[in-house]
Amino acid sequence: MAIPFSAIQLSDTKDHITYLRADAFKVIIAIILGCAYIWLTATVWPTTGSETRIEAWIGSLLLMAGSSASLFFHRQRTLAYFLLLSSLFIATILATIAYNLSDLLYLLVVTVLFSSVLLGQLAVLIFGMLSAGAALWVMVSVPEVTAQHSLLLPPLVIIAATFTALASVRNLYTALHWATKSYERIEHNERLLQEQQSELKQALKSLDAATYNLERANVMLALARNRADQALRLKQEFAQNMSHELRTPLNLIVGFSEAMMQSPEYYGGPLPAAYLRDLSIVYRNAVHLQGLVNDVLDLARLEAAQMTITTEEVDPGVLISEATETIRGMVESRGLFLRTNIPSDLPSVHVDPTRIRQVIFNILNNAIRFTECGGITVSVSQQDDQILVAIQDTGIGIEEAELPRIFEAFHQSESTPERRRGGIGLGLAISKQFIELHGGRIWAESRYGHGSTFYFTLPLRTTATYLGQTWPTNEPIAYPGYASDRERVVLVVTRSPSGATMLARYLQNCRTVFVDNLEQARAFASRGAPQLVIIDNACETLTADDLTELARTWKLEHVHFITCPLPGEEQLRQRLATHGYLIKPLARNNLLDAVMQLPGQVNSVLIVDDDADFVRLITRMLNHPVRRYQISTAYSGREALAKLNHHKPDLILMDIGLPDISGLKVLENIRNRPDAEDIFVIMVSGHDDIDIVEALPGAVTITCASGLARGDVIQWIQRVLDTSTRINSPRPQQAETP
Repeated sequence: MAIPFSAIQLSDTKDHITYLRADAFKVIIAIILGCAYIWLTATVWPTTGSETRIEAWIGSLLLMAGSSASLFFHRQRTLAYFLLLSSLFIATILATIAYNLSDLLYLLVVTVLFSSVLLGQLAVLIFGMLSAGAALWVMVSVPEVTAQHSLLLPPLVIIAATFTALASVRNLYTALHWATKSYERIEHNERLLQEQQSELKQALKSLDAATYNLERANVMLALARNRADQALRLKQEFAQNMSHELRTPLNLIVGFSEAMMQSPEYYGGPLPAAYLRDLSIVYRNAVHLQGLVNDVLDLARLEAAQMTITTEEVDPGVLISEATETIRGMVESRGLFLRTNIPSDLPSVHVDPTRIRQVIFNILNNAIRFTECGGITVSVSQQDDQILVAIQDTGIGIEEAELPRIFEAFHQSESTPERRRGGIGLGLAISKQFIELHGGRIWAESRYGHGSTFYFTLPLRTTATYLGQTWPTNEPIAYPGYASDRERVVLVVTRSPSGATMLARYLQNCRTVFVDNLEQARAFASRGAPQLVIIDNACETLTADDLTELARTWKLEHVHFITCPLPGEEQLRQRLATHGYLIKPLARNNLLDAVMQLPGQVNSVLIVDDDADFVRLITRMLNHPVRRYQISTAYSGREALAKLNHHKPDLILMDIGLPDISGLKVLENIRNRPDAEDIFVIMVSGHDDIDIVEALPGAVTITCASGLARGDVIQWIQRVLDTSTRINSPRPQQAETP
């Protein structure tokens, strides 16, 4: 039984053909031996006596040849094939002659066909030609055979069969070659597939490992995110608490220093000049530190923790001179000189003096740490449209490889002499941010062993325009590249100092103009058209129709008008229904303005606060030689209520965060007293409750007299959606007011 081709594991076409011939030989030998046995039986069985007929020898020849071929098959297959085919050829010729039957010549075709199966194309051609020649010979030599057929018919049939067999063999070899090549390709593809499957299994294994690691990383990331959120919340709470704890003593330092400088007669007469000079240094540095504390609190309550700057018009020479004088004692205590080269005719600039002062302090502190002998020189000059400040020292200098990295956060020189001098590597990085926020740039030049020179530039700005005298002139700095001739102006109508400060500090790429009321806003709009008008609805209550009419009256039909509650004192005052709301740190002018704006005469004042130093500061602020008040004090809510039973003051200045009873509870008790309806109440808070204001219900109205374009409406809605997550996110816990 033939073995399927798919089971054959041979290397090339020759092996395939050998196998097929061996398989076919078994079939052919069986056929020939069977036919020979039948032939022999048919010819020998009828014979009687000792007579042996020639036909019997034909069968015997085939049996002997077939048996011999079977014996040679396993040792000489080609010889076995030739022996078998030759015996078949001879037997066919003998049978034709013995029986004088020309039809038997056609059996030579079988020999040709068997040779095409067992041998190659050459053997087919040889046996074909021999068979044709033998047939022709028999037809010529045996008249009895010739008489039956045409002389040429058997040879022609054999020749035709020979060439047909040749064609078949050729096709067989071609097909077998194709099959072999196909098998080789399949085998090659199978190997590739196995390799790819192996790689795929390895990839799947790696993917499983990566998936596990990713899931583990996600879990760790979630834990880290939770820890980061908790750390951020704790940081915000810490910043709020610490800012408040620092604000209270700083407010006392600033307040008493200001009172001593502005009202020396309260202390018995004019103060000595040296005393006033030292006191002014204390006051200036306390105000500087107070500004830094305000930034800490701002960063804690704003989600976008980006440092912004509040600018005002200053004389750069005076600013830099004051900064250098502040640090002069530290420089000279180390045996170094501090020289300044500052012209007196420098133009004014719009900068945040607190930030620029901090930049100078940072650079000077670095120079002091790295200078052993010699000193520091500070030079200021004007170059085109900017102020150039150069701070040169005679210290150890900076290696060239370190220069590109000195403004990176937490970067410190790796050499031992530098690292032992302390510092955490933040001063220059912060200074770079401050200078870039002003639109300037900062860089350094140095030779190791020959000192360093730090440069920074401040661009000149036009003077800001503000109406009203409630707040100092300030505006958010414009970033580099803005068009000064097309400066965007935002007009804000509010009486809230903290709300105005917040807008001025955090509205970017524009100039904010603040006014107290609509009359001042109309006066400004008549001189210069703003691009946006914001009205605090705590000051003015206007409907959309009112805003439209207002825009047409002011001839600002194409300007957007927005009414909304602005965080600040006015919102808190309206919420508490008091006559005023003040936020610590408390300036004397703000306190006196709040008292003067009350709708009645004030002669007696009750101060309620648990901080005795703050009570003394308020007393000192109110006691002025020109206008003195009758002042009484209480250091708790119960003590304040008890004093109200015996004495009714005209005004109560009360802290919200009292230790026993909160200021809000005391205020509620006062409102419930029929005899206290005409008492003015001004609340004082240890920190500004911006988060409380943001939680207050209020409407935001956007109006444009010329109509809102569809694109404008979509943009406003999108902005609300973009901020909805921030608004709805949990807020850090408010620090309790002591």
